[in-house]
Amino acid sequence: MLYACSTWYTPSEERGFKMRKKQVEEALSRLQKKALCIATGAFRTTALSVLEVETHTLPIPLQLLQASVNTALRIKGTPTFRQIKLYRGAGYDMCKDRLSPLQRTELQADQILGPIDQMEEKVASVAPPWWTPPKISIAGTASDATKYHNRICQQAKNDPKHLLMYSDGSDIKGRVGASSWCPKLNRQMGADLGRRGLMGQLKMLHSRLTRCWLELRWRQLQLERGILTFSG
Repeated sequence: MLYACSTWYTPSEERGFKMRKKQVEEALSRLQKKALCIATGAFRTTALSVLEVETHTLPIPLQLLQASVNTALRIKGTPTFRQIKLYRGAGYDMCKDRLSPLQRTELQADQILGPIDQMEEKVASVAPPWWTPPKISIAGTASDATKYHNRICQQAKNDPKHLLMYSDGSDIKGRVGASSWCPKLNRQMGADLGRRGLMGQLKMLHSRLTRCWLELRWRQLQLERGILTFSG
């Protein structure tokens, strides 16, 4: 009954919307009363408010407001909302004073929840569907891992674009280490991050990639680089 109500219902008391809002609420309230009378077996003369209390059913105005505000909040939490804000600012002067149904619903949300200046952006996935993930290899034994590592290092010695990164997540004595190495340029950077587990490795990736990007840019290597990460 309330399917897609955020598109055809605007919870606004302004002129031009108040009468339409009242008509929609009255029509849907009559339908809800008929349904509750059938479900409970009550008399047709029973007040709608009594039926709603007995059946723990929200009144129609609150249901419509809840659905509209939730939809507006979901839209504000998507990456698309940034484009919506840009289009709002680039509109014609004569249209800037006119609010869209979404903006009117946002005003209602601000009145209920307070001003919402910042919202956490929610994305459908952390990477686009066409993104190719990096190759991941997990050695079965320590000797296999050593052989694989030595082979990669030998290949990297002849390639100035190859960068090796190491993360020690063993958490020995509560410490996590990290380092990066470019065999061809013979450049090495390391740090004892003093952090635990996965957060230490993520911090390592952020700091090492930042410093390595600056280092490689300073050397003006124009070709695409290959980066390989070893995690313990």
